[in-house]
Amino acid sequence: MLTSRSTQKIFRTVLGTETKSAILDAFNASPALVSYVGHGDQGNWAAEKILSFTDIPSLDPQARLPLVLTMTCSNGNFLHTFDNSLAETLTLTPQRGALAAFSPSGLSLDSAAHAYHRALVTQLENGAHARLGDLVLDAQAEYTLSGAFPELLAIYHLFGDPGLRSR
Repeated sequence: MLTSRSTQKIFRTVLGTETKSAILDAFNASPALVSYVGHGDQGNWAAEKILSFTDIPSLDPQARLPLVLTMTCSNGNFLHTFDNSLAETLTLTPQRGALAAFSPSGLSLDSAAHAYHRALVTQLENGAHARLGDLVLDAQAEYTLSGAFPELLAIYHLFGDPGLRSR
């Protein structure tokens, strides 16, 4: 979907046990965008923990951090008193992780999450937004028009400054 940018695709089903190191290497390469679609929980991507909140402090320091889209379940569950979610850890760890993250605080639905993801990436690709918050608002409007599961609008959140400039 990102026709104007070079992309790297990492598939757990292809890489198996090498997936985690490929994801960490990708973060360490200072990408503009990291997007994950698949199973997850409050602190991990996939049952195999291909990325965990405990991995973030070990990432290389970066001068420019990516926007991270996590289209999974509960990666942004901010309701726990003593543990930060993966989205919180990504955005709160200085010089590592993410400049901002778009993540759900609860259970997501796969087909609807794919539609929401398409809306976000479409809005990112069209380049019409100076600010990240405007991009998210337009993606929400586009997702609403898709007729997909409207409850996702209540659980997906932007972790980070909505006034950030899109790049």
